[in-house]
Amino acid sequence: MRIDKKVNKKPVKKILLIVVVILVFAAAYLITAHAATLWPFRANPVASTVKSTPSSTASGSQSATVGAKATDTANSSSTGTTTKNSSTDGSSSSPISSDVSIISSGQNGDTLSVRTLIADIESSGTCTLTLSKGSTRVTNIPSVGIQAGPSSSTCQGFDVSISQYGITSGTWTIVIDVTSGSTTNSTTGTVVIQ
Repeated sequence: MRIDKKVNKKPVKKILLIVVVILVFAAAYLITAHAATLWPFRANPVASTVKSTPSSTASGSQSATVGAKATDTANSSSTGTTTKNSSTDGSSSSPISSDVSIISSGQNGDTLSVRTLIADIESSGTCTLTLSKGSTRVTNIPSVGIQAGPSSSTCQGFDVSISQYGITSGTWTIVIDVTSGSTTNSTTGTVVIQ
């Protein structure tokens, strides 16, 4: 005589279904977090917000050479000033009708990263980064384009090699010039290099 033992597969199916649902939600969060640069994909965990304060730009005579990327972590800070647009041809109409601000700047190993925000949607133009500290001025950093978003724009981002541009430790002044057509907006900030 043979006894058939019935195996109840319902608890195994329920557990498997719960695990699959959890994995789907985790994958969806990771994709969304990566696209929005949320945790754990945030490059600089403490992004500095720019506050308007008066500042002047330092000028000098030294400059350095070309840049590359690296990845390590070090401390940094930034503050900044937003300057309204100025037209190079003397007219008051401007393609860039909004403020430009530095939303984050920081050191990541041998790389200085600077990110900006343009309050309006701009589809064309260039962003130029100038760094200065005392009599040292770095002006030969390649310009980047403007990238339009759904409600604002941004410079495509600056990732500057600290060693190749001769950027030494200390507090550096950051100047971002955003040019579209004949109009330029500027913003100024500082960053501490370790």
